[in-house]
Amino acid sequence: MGGLDVQRLLEPASMNIKRSGGLNSTIRRAQEGDVDAFAELVERHAPELHRLAAAIVGPDDAADATQEALISAWRQLPKLHSRDSFHPWLRAILVNRCRNVLRGRSRRLSPGVLDFDRRSEPADPGPPMDARLTEQDSLDAAFEILSPDQRALLSLHYTMDLSIRESAEALGIPTGTAKSRLNGALEALRAALSPEVES
Repeated sequence: MGGLDVQRLLEPASMNIKRSGGLNSTIRRAQEGDVDAFAELVERHAPELHRLAAAIVGPDDAADATQEALISAWRQLPKLHSRDSFHPWLRAILVNRCRNVLRGRSRRLSPGVLDFDRRSEPADPGPPMDARLTEQDSLDAAFEILSPDQRALLSLHYTMDLSIRESAEALGIPTGTAKSRLNGALEALRAALSPEVES
C-alpha cells in the first residue's frame, strides 16, 4: 500500500466521497489498499481523534499526533483482524502516539483543554477572570505531576466519556489497573490542588 497523502485526507475538500456499503465494507476496502475508503474512515473518525489528542497532548501537538496515528493506522490496517474493533483499535493507536509525544517532550499538557464535566453548565458566569486564571494556573501545575498514562486515562474517561472498561481497552491495560490508575491520578490532582497543611 503506497501513495497515501495524509495531508490530502485531512483537507475538507477531499471529504466529498460517495459512501457505499457500511463501515465494515469501507474498512475492508481500505484494508485492500483503497485510499478513498481510508479517506472516508478519516472523515468519520478524525474529529474525535483530534479532540482526544488535544485533551492528552494539548492543542499545539494534537494535529501532529493525529496525523501520525492515521499514518500508523494506514500501515497497520491490513493486520486488523476484527473490523468490529476498528474504532477502539484506532483510538488505541492514537493514545500510544500521544504517550510518545508526552514522553518525548519536557513541557506538559495544559489541562485547560480537559472538560471534566460537560454535562452541567454553571447558572452564573462564575468567579472574576483573575480568580479563574489563578485556578487554571493551579490546575496546570497540578497536571504536570501526572504521568502520560494518567493524562491519557483522564482524557479518555472524562473528555471522551468512555467507560473505565473502554478506557482500559484503549490503553491496553486491565480494567482493574485502569481503575487504580484513575483513582491515583485523581488523588494526585486533589493533593496538588488542596491547600498545603503546615505541621
